[in-house]
Amino acid sequence: RLFYDEQEDAVISNFKNIQSLDWGRDIIAKKGGDEEVLTTLLGRWITVSTAAPVTDREEEESCYDPLCNKRGKCQRCSCQIFVISEHLLGQELEDICCRRC
Repeated sequence: RLFYDEQEDAVISNFKNIQSLDWGRDIIAKKGGDEEVLTTLLGRWITVSTAAPVTDREEEESCYDPLCNKRGKCQRCSCQIFVISEHLLGQELEDICCRRC
C-alpha cells in the first residue's frame, strides 16, 4: 500500500505478506530541495518477487478451496474467479487468499 502522510509531508509505502495479518515496516520517502529524494529505510532488505500471471487453465482447475468446494469470485478483491494460492494445512478457509491478492 502507498499513501501520503500530510503531517510528515512524506510518502509511506509498505506491503503485506500473504501469510501474515500484519503490514510490513514502513518505507518513508521525503522530497528534498532541487528534486533530490531523501529516504529512510527501516529494517533489513529482503528479496521479493511477484508470481506469474494467472492462466486460463489455473482459472479452470484451481478455483476450489482446500475442501474441494468450487469458489466463485474472490472475497478480498474484485477478482471474478478465485484461484487458490499456496496455503498451510489446517489454515482457516477465510485466511486463504486468491492468487491475485
